[in-house]
Amino acid sequence: MQTGFQNLNPAVSFVYLLLAVILSMVLLDPLLLMLGLVFVFGWCLLEKCALDGSLLWITGTGLFVLLLNPLLNHRGRTVLFYFFENPVTLESFLYGFTAAVSIMTVFLIFMVYNRIITPDKFMFLFSKRLPRTSLLIMMCLRFIPALQQQYRELSGVQRVKHPVGRKRRRRETLQEAFRLLTLLFSGAICGAIETAQSMRARGYGVYARRTGWREQRLTAADLLASVYILCTFLGTIGLWYGFDLKQDFFQTGWQPLGQPAIYIAAGFFYAFPILTEGVERLKWSFSNWNS
Repeated sequence: MQTGFQNLNPAVSFVYLLLAVILSMVLLDPLLLMLGLVFVFGWCLLEKCALDGSLLWITGTGLFVLLLNPLLNHRGRTVLFYFFENPVTLESFLYGFTAAVSIMTVFLIFMVYNRIITPDKFMFLFSKRLPRTSLLIMMCLRFIPALQQQYRELSGVQRVKHPVGRKRRRRETLQEAFRLLTLLFSGAICGAIETAQSMRARGYGVYARRTGWREQRLTAADLLASVYILCTFLGTIGLWYGFDLKQDFFQTGWQPLGQPAIYIAAGFFYAFPILTEGVERLKWSFSNWNS
């Protein structure tokens, strides 16, 4: 069942996700980015995204960026210590922390994107203007997880045929790897041929203009959500550039707090999906209470 943010028009959802990525890449304040990371992570939990396998490599990527920047970039005014006669400064560490939080936030946003923007919503957004390009992009995005699933199935079959306790030669291991790769790509090619034949049998490409089964219209809630998103986004960007809050870590150091208004505006922007879900749950509880 779709509730909250998923009930919005796909155009509104896509625009919000795009603006969230832009905001997470433009802002250079660690507190603002940490605020966005907390809200996006809570949104992932609400949408029940598969964080078990992804959270480890997202955190590892953030730690790698955090540790790599101070070792490669030695600019800054406050020297913490020396590493192989190279200074490690507080400003470069803060800049690496900012970049790491930004990357982690963008990764989590893309995970929510995969949950929110389903293939039918993607086709609804771009099939009218770019029918071939949108179909090609959707098939490419679908190809990777399908290939991973088929690889797991074939690997399971190979493990059953050859138990772990049996020692194999390197030549046998390479032969089995090539055999697995051949089966994997031959299955993908067969699946692509079946999909093409199925689409041709259903008349895809015969008519210049096709209709879709999913009917999406802008409602009052979509317009209200659009106004909210644009106001909070433009307010955050305007405060960031208008009050000259852009941080130059290497020259002036990091100011602990900027204008409080920008934190409020950014908080309301990032909290929009959670607020939407909260409103939906309040409506559901109020309807059950009246009934």
